[in-house]
Amino acid sequence: LPVCAAHAARAPDRLALLPPAADFSRLAGCVPRAHDGIVVGYLGTVDFTKLHPRFVALCAAVEGPGVRFVVCGPGGAAATLLRQ
Repeated sequence: LPVCAAHAARAPDRLALLPPAADFSRLAGCVPRAHDGIVVGYLGTVDFTKLHPRFVALCAAVEGPGVRFVVCGPGGAAATLLRQ
């Protein structure tokens, strides 16, 4: 990224690049399935340190036929999301 290169030139000791941790080879062989509507997925920590505090309200404000949200991951906010 240009911004990273510019920063590294100015302060090389203050820039760390973390490689992505996802192992996409685990998805080999996955075949998309036809479905109705639009599925919006969140895969990650289900906690309000990662999710916006108004996550459910933001999702509820999305208008469109057949839009649904799927949330997957560990964390302590699952019960709160279900209540909301």
